[in-house]
Amino acid sequence: MPIEFYQGRPLKPEELETIRHQIEQFDTIDPEMRGIVKRNWPHLISKLPPEDDVGDTRRRLMVNRVTWKQVGLVREPGRYMLRFGWVTVTADDLQVWSLFPDATFALYEVGGAESKDEYRLGSVDLHTPSSDAPP
Repeated sequence: MPIEFYQGRPLKPEELETIRHQIEQFDTIDPEMRGIVKRNWPHLISKLPPEDDVGDTRRRLMVNRVTWKQVGLVREPGRYMLRFGWVTVTADDLQVWSLFPDATFALYEVGGAESKDEYRLGSVDLHTPSSDAPP
């Protein structure tokens, strides 16, 4: 496979593999990413959202919390491509999700990152039965 670039940065083979696995979860996709999919996995083009839905995903970021399911039930710490940018998941984040699978994490943008769409997981809402009960 040729070296692919996204947002001016070369993608590692494991990042391409992550994109391939997560492509069905995208609800928007920019033209640059669409080109990567066309060149590497043409059979997945039909799974992409229509081209008229393409837009600036940073403007369309409506998500401010994510669940384990939304990041693909990942099992390893790492950097994962989601529909709005890259999210870094740490071993500590995974430990929380292993104990509280319905927990949600706040997203925060990483300042000074090489990419403008870099996020980390922040504060957590555990969604335990006691936290869902009325006061």
